[in-house]
Formats: sequence, C-alpha cells, structure tokens
Amino acid sequence: MAQADAGALPNDIQTESGAGLTTADGRPLKGALRRAERRRRLTAFLLVAPLLAFILTFFVFPIEQMMWRSVDNPQVVNALPNTLEALRGWDGTEVPGEAVFAALQSDFAADAELPRREQAMGPLGVRLNYELSAARSAISRTARQAANFEAPYRDAFLSAHRLWADPELWRIIQREGRPLTTAYYVAALDRQFDEQGNIVLRDENRRIYVSLYMRTIMLSVAITFLTFLLGFPIAYYLSILPMRYANLLMICVLLPFWTSLLVRTSAWIVLLQQQGVINSMLVALGIIGDDGRLTMIYNMTGTIVAMTHILLPFMVLPLYSVMRTIPPSYMRAAKSLGATPFTAFRRVYFPQTLPGIGAGGVLVFIISIGYYITPALVGGQSGRMISNEIARHMQQSLNWGLAAALGTMLLVGVLILYWLYNRLVGRDSLKFVKGDTRMALPAYATTKDKIWYYAFRFICFAIFFFLMAPILIMIPLSFNVQPYFSFTREMLTLNPDGYSLRWYQDFLSSDSWMRSIRNYFIIGIASTALATTLGTLAALGLSRSEMPFKGLIMALLISPMIVPLIISAAGMFFFFSQINLAQTYLGVILAHTALGTPFVIITVTATLVGFDHSLTRAAASLGASPSTAFFRITMPLILPGVISGALFAFITSFDEIVIVLFVAGPAQRTIPREMWSGIREDISPTILAVATLMVLLSVILLFVIELLRRRSERLRGLTPG
Repeated sequence: MAQADAGALPNDIQTESGAGLTTADGRPLKGALRRAERRRRLTAFLLVAPLLAFILTFFVFPIEQMMWRSVDNPQVVNALPNTLEALRGWDGTEVPGEAVFAALQSDFAADAELPRREQAMGPLGVRLNYELSAARSAISRTARQAANFEAPYRDAFLSAHRLWADPELWRIIQREGRPLTTAYYVAALDRQFDEQGNIVLRDENRRIYVSLYMRTIMLSVAITFLTFLLGFPIAYYLSILPMRYANLLMICVLLPFWTSLLVRTSAWIVLLQQQGVINSMLVALGIIGDDGRLTMIYNMTGTIVAMTHILLPFMVLPLYSVMRTIPPSYMRAAKSLGATPFTAFRRVYFPQTLPGIGAGGVLVFIISIGYYITPALVGGQSGRMISNEIARHMQQSLNWGLAAALGTMLLVGVLILYWLYNRLVGRDSLKFVKGDTRMALPAYATTKDKIWYYAFRFICFAIFFFLMAPILIMIPLSFNVQPYFSFTREMLTLNPDGYSLRWYQDFLSSDSWMRSIRNYFIIGIASTALATTLGTLAALGLSRSEMPFKGLIMALLISPMIVPLIISAAGMFFFFSQINLAQTYLGVILAHTALGTPFVIITVTATLVGFDHSLTRAAASLGASPSTAFFRITMPLILPGVISGALFAFITSFDEIVIVLFVAGPAQRTIPREMWSGIREDISPTILAVATLMVLLSVILLFVIELLRRRSERLRGLTPG
C-alpha cells in the first residue's frame, strides 16, 4: 500500500525512509517550497522596484526636502559663528557691548575674504529680513564697510545703520542662531515672538494665514456640499436608467472630466465676466440694465461656481458606482409594506449610498483644499485660497521657508483626509455591477408622483446642462469675427459675416503657440512612455498575491495623485534646482512621469483583476520562457488597459500647468502654460480657439478609451462578445 501511495506521487517528488517528502534532486520539499515562495516574492518586488525607486527619488524625497526647509535654519549659524558665541551671556534688554560688536566685525571680515559664491552675508540678510523689516539693507550696507571698521567697533556699526542700535535685531540673531527653527511655523499660525521670547498673536492687521486656512476650509466645504447637491440627483438618475441610456448621458459627466482644467476655467471667465455671456443675456432680456451688470468673477462667487463645475464629476462617479449596486427591489418592498416614497428613500435607499457620499465628499474636499489654478484665475482677492499664498511666497516674496511651512501644514491635513478616504472607500463599495433598472413611470402613479417624475428629470437635465454649457458655449465664440467674449448680433442671427477663422489662423501662425505644441509632443510623449513602462511593470508586481507590503507600496506609488500639486511643485522646484534639472526638458518629463504613473497603475491593475494566471503557468509548462509568456500571453490580454493607462498619463501631462509654472523655463512652455499667460496677461479669443481644439482632443481620447474598455472586458470575459 505504501508503495502504491509512493508511486502515485509526481515524478519530481519522492520519499525517503524515515524522512519527509523530497524533490527529484533529493532536497527537502518543504525547503524547496520556501525557496520558490521567496523567489516569487522577490520577482514581484523587482517588478515594482523601478517605479518605487523613481517615486522615492523624484517625488517623495523632493517633498521631504520641502518639509525640511520649513525648519532648516543655517543662515545665522553659517554667517555669524563668533557673534553667536559672544551673545551667549547677553540678557536681551540693551544693545550688546563692545565684545559682541568686535566678534561681529570679525565675522564680516572673514566673510568678505571668501569667494562671492560662498559668502554668507547675502543669505543672512534675506533670512533676517523675514523677521524684521530693513534687516537686509542693514546687512548689505554694513558688509560693504565692515572691512574698514576700526575699534571701537560698537560706534562704527551704530553709525553704519540704525538697526544695529535696535535690541530687536539682536534678539532675532540670538534666537535664530540655531540650525533648526520654529519661526516659520510660528509665522504660519499668525504668531510672533515678543521681547521675552514668548509666542504671541500678531497685530490684527497682520493676521493672514489662519484666516486664509479657514477660508480655504470654508470654500472646500461649500464646494463639497454643492457638488453633493448637484451630483446626487444625476448619479441617481443615471443608476436607474437602462445601460445604453446611462452610457450616453455619462458623456455629459466624463467630457468635462476629461477636458483641460484651463479650458473649463477659461469658459467660466467667458461666462461670468461683466461683458460676458451671462451678463449680456440678462441685459438683452431686460432683467438688468447695462450699467447694472453683475460682478460674478474675481471674487469668492467665481471661485465657488468654477470649482463646483470642475469637481462635480469627482462626486458623481463614486455615487454612481455605489448606487448602481443597490437593487430597486428594496424600495419597492418598502413601499409595499406601507412606507411613503420619501420614507422609503430616507430609511432604505439613502443609508446604502453613504459609502459613495463619503468617498465623493472626501475626494472633492481633498482636491479642492489644495487647488491653485482656478482660484488664481477667477478668485480675485476674496476667492484666494492657501495654495495661492504658498505660490506667492515661492515666486514673489521668495520666503521659501514660510512657503514650506504652509505647504507642510496643508500636506498633513490632506494626508489625514486621505487616510479617512481609505477608511470610507472599500473595494466592495465602488464595485460596479449592472443590477436591475427601472425608468418608466409606474402605471399606478398618482398626480403627485407624475409631477415629481417630470420635475426630477427636469432638474437632472438642468444639471447636465450646467456641466456641458461652459464647454459648448466656447465653441461658437471661437469663430467670432469680433474680439469679444459674447455673442454679437450677427452671430445670433446666423449671419455668415459674424463668423471667422481668424483666431485659428492667429493660433497657427503664432511662433509661441507652435513652440508650445512642439514642447507638448516632446514632454507628453516622453513622459507617457516612461510612465507606461514603469506603471505597467509595477501593476504586474502588485497584482501578484506574493507581493510583500502591498498596501504600503501601493499608497506610495499613487501618492502623486493625492498630494496637492502646489506642494509637489514646490518640492520638485527645490530638488530639481539642486541637481540642475530645473528649467530643462528632462526635469519636466520626470515630473510629469511621476504624476502620470498612478493612473497607469490603477488602470492596468484593474485590467489584471480578471486575468487568468493559469494561462502563463500553462505556457511555462510547455517550455515558454517568462519573457515569451509575457509578450505572447499576458501582454495581448492586458494591452487595452495599458493603452488606456497611457492615454490617462498623456492627458495628465497635456493638462498639467502647476509643475510647469515652477519647474519649466521659457524654452519648455507647454500649451497650458501658454494659455495661462494669455489668460492672465492678454486674454483674446485665440484662447477660445485653442480651447476648442483641446475639447476636440478630449472627445477623441474619451471615445478611444471607451472602445478600449469594451475590448478589455470582452477579452477578460466580463461582457459577451
């Protein structure tokens, strides 16, 4: 019997008397299985390793450097070592004595002997000027004279600049004479140090940042609520439609989602400005007079309206995914038991949509709290958000430490929200299934039911109109023969004289626009190729069950789509400047690659969910090498997902503007960067012509991705051929 059992074992597994199972070469089977498991884990990790190293180097490390800059404080320590030593016994009340000034003179003299690039007095003046006005001029003026100072040095310094007689300057030097500082965070919280070194509130007219954070939170909450208010009805309506109608109306959600951010923002500038479409319509209808045009832009109203439109798809898509899984039979059962339609909705249907509400709400809030472009273009002073202040310190005041502190505080808040988002969104809550649908009005409907039936559909189509109108209105305006952002009488009467291709001709004949198109192809294609390669390899590794630390690695790899772009841009600016990649094509390509890889990972990973790994094992058993099995078996099946991911990465690079503003130079201006300059400096209908062409590109890409999605589902057997 034992012989029969032994003979039934596979040829490469044998038994030995008194021992366990062994392989054909005599090694213990248990150890061989452990080694095979380690090899599989190592293979999975090696597939992910290139992208992991890339993200750590060009995304995580730059952000860590930005955070470090918020506490890094080398300027005073490097410039005034002798002065700091002499100040150890100073009580901080009166101007220091002669010994301190002698040490100060020695520091100035030693710095003057260094090569200009190594001198520390320039950075010292900039650093002290953040704390005390006119400190920079005091340092620079003294540096030109200090080498000629003679004892008594105290009198020489006091005559060189008035600030040397101010104990406040000396208290700042003493306080900031440490390699690390909390001063930037103190300033970011609208606090300051008093004469005793205690942290106190700033004067009321200098409190900026806390109120700006509160405004940012308030605007984000308002935008999140408005997207929920508008998104819930249309998500519900889409979920009860038959699939063919739902897919058709979903275009109204996906087209704005895919259309360039700057295009949508430009559309709202056209609509909301005082000479824009909405005001002109109100004047034409006699609702308001020509001298009473409404101010709907360059204020908080403009920010809320534009951002609600831009972020509405981010609320609709999670809601729709959850609502589609709720069987309509639940509502019918509740009504059959005597519940009114409102009670059935409140007690049965609405609680089941909470995962989608939570997912969409947190997602919209995370995105809106770090938004930069739209508030900068349409928000004016009252519609500014904290990201705009970070950009101002990065590009204008050059107070990079304070910008880093503001950015770090924003980043911590976003990461907390992202953790909450992960807790609210489970894999099951966003799983899409068809379910049963119902669309028709029931035969037993009352008059009240009929009124609500048609009123609800009117509301939904009004919201769809809100989504599509800004995009559609731009198209005819791009053919306006006049340089106006409103419809002329000739256009309204369809007079051919009111239409022209002059703005398209301006676009095609402009050297700057043509250069931006060339840069778009160079940067877009290169970053897409790199992101697709790295992202596909990582997705293959993450799809394997043997992948170690899958959750942590996945969070790191998709972090570029979670972190606000203003923070990513600031970190990359600091890092790329140090390694001479700022204002280069390679720097922009690497930055856009980091932003595009999460979309490739998510798309390809979703494609691999239904992949049958027994196919590759069968190929290996027939003698195929791993590379042959991949290119002949795996790649053809996941190719639609790979191409879809590449298109997502491409459109991410095509639409990106914040990174370009910080990292790119004049030679790397892309189409969004050129549009940004046109909107801020000299807005003309040429921008509408460019926007129309970008909308056309979005339509083409949306159509291609839908075809690829259907092909991928057919290949994986999820839908009938």
